[in-house]
Amino acid sequence: GGGGNGGGGADDDRDDDDDDDGMGFARAPGESLLLSGLGGGGSMSKDDDDDGGGGPRIDVYFAVAERIETEEDELFFSSSVMGPSPGRRPIDDARAQRHRADAYVARSDLTDADSVMLYLQGGPGFGAPSPVSGLSLAEKGSWAGAALSGGYKRIVLMDQRGTGRSTPITKQTLEKKFGDLFALDGIAGRRAAAGREENYRWRELSIGGEGPTGEDGEGGETEPMRVAERLDEWEALNPELAAKVGVGLGRAVEYLANFRADSIVRDAEDVKDALLRPQEEGDGGTTSKNDLPPRPYGAVLGQSFGGFCVMTYLSLVSHPPRICLLTGGIAPVLEASPVEVYDRLWDRVRERNLRYYETYPGDVVLVKRIVRRLLIDDDDDRTSTPVVLPSGGILTARRFLQLGLGLGGSPSSFASLHDLIGSAFLDEDEDDDDELSRSFLKSIDNAQPFDTNPIYYLLHESIYADAHYSPSSTDWAAHRSLQSRMSSSPSADDDDNVTPPPPSSSEYDYRITSHPSDARPTLFFGEMIFPWMSAGGDYAELGGFGMRALAQSLASKDDWGRLYDAGNMREALLGAEGTEGGGGGGGSVGGGRRKCRAAAAVYY
Repeated sequence: GGGGNGGGGADDDRDDDDDDDGMGFARAPGESLLLSGLGGGGSMSKDDDDDGGGGPRIDVYFAVAERIETEEDELFFSSSVMGPSPGRRPIDDARAQRHRADAYVARSDLTDADSVMLYLQGGPGFGAPSPVSGLSLAEKGSWAGAALSGGYKRIVLMDQRGTGRSTPITKQTLEKKFGDLFALDGIAGRRAAAGREENYRWRELSIGGEGPTGEDGEGGETEPMRVAERLDEWEALNPELAAKVGVGLGRAVEYLANFRADSIVRDAEDVKDALLRPQEEGDGGTTSKNDLPPRPYGAVLGQSFGGFCVMTYLSLVSHPPRICLLTGGIAPVLEASPVEVYDRLWDRVRERNLRYYETYPGDVVLVKRIVRRLLIDDDDDRTSTPVVLPSGGILTARRFLQLGLGLGGSPSSFASLHDLIGSAFLDEDEDDDDELSRSFLKSIDNAQPFDTNPIYYLLHESIYADAHYSPSSTDWAAHRSLQSRMSSSPSADDDDNVTPPPPSSSEYDYRITSHPSDARPTLFFGEMIFPWMSAGGDYAELGGFGMRALAQSLASKDDWGRLYDAGNMREALLGAEGTEGGGGGGGSVGGGRRKCRAAAAVYY
């Protein structure tokens, strides 16, 4: 892998003894790139403080998978410059990393990126795969192997900002960066805001029933009190603390707005520039920097959300990659609002569910049984102990049904879900206990990475938010679309602890379809996020007042920037003659000739 200074290292004022050991660069939102020699993170602003002039520091890391073609290649990568150096003191490691990156860039001596392919990972919120553990390089059966044996010399695997090692976004990192936002999360914070020292009952946000009682949340028989559920309600109880939380919330929302596709593609451009020999005025007969010939990537492969990023590339970058390959990721936003997108998606989700149950008809009964086990039915006077997952979250029926996220994926996704469902119970015969197996609970945790990759939850719907095509807030579009299909069901603000609605409700209501007398299958959800994910304890790392407030503020944000431009995409793919009736395009990205070709494979 390589970082390299790409001509920017001269401006880097970081300490040579910094012990960052990664490869890549760092930048500030809106600031020019400052590269270290190999860095893992050069300084992104004059001072590295979160409140410093350039804004919070964001590091971007990447790896390069390169085809070894000659004996000289092999000698270089096995030399002491690139290989391990026994005896080197740890304090010298960062310096050695930067030296290796400089050596790699100098030896590659790339004057263009025609032989370089960029890979953009799906998500949002997930890092790039690591060769060879997460990315096969076999010539047959592997896209990467096919690319490296079919004319491309290098593949750039970039951890998109906020993922992997690129300043990862987790609840833990957000707590460190925006501590004020989480001031109301603990018992002490709730007491301070309520102005009471005695025990009280805590009513969780968006939960129909009252939560645990007592000082530490366990036991106790105190008088219930209503605790504020929104920041404006906290202001009446403790204005000073509420103001502190509000400032932290505003900073966090502003920060996370820098983690969308528009920033990701700019990072990818800077990674490319770091790998190329710096251009000088006069190269190719040019007379000024603005006249320097473009050096786009030879190709980009965008998987799922990565395909959305490719559309942003075509929309916002003057010279996008020469070939754009999209697999399952075409943003349906040019003529549809986020709610309309999900209205259509729910129909597709239903189709995929029915296809799954056609493939595994025995799972119809088994899924109903699992859902009933996870529901609390008031009419049956049955007390059901909440199922706590190894991660600390609660396995509710609604969380279980989120396993349908994978039904739109590869052909093996059906088999994987079937195997998981088959491991649910210790005893195959249904009884009063219906004990779930620990291996099943562990597998649920592993299959649902929202705790460790919260960008998917926090920013997922924002991939449909565009200042031109859908300028309003997303406002939990998937949730609202589902509610429109369940108009006779209880509000989705209620949790599983409700009396089932009357049988006239929609087939999308699992509390109805899970009943043995209902002939319809219980439908899994699709690739969607919901407000209850941070409100009901389903996901331990998404819970708490801070994460709830942050998720709600992002869902309510109505001033997102541009991600897509139909006119610019047409110009890039067809040339200037293809831009007539540009569909609201925001202007040319430059030039008038066709700049790239595109191909797409949709697997839904």
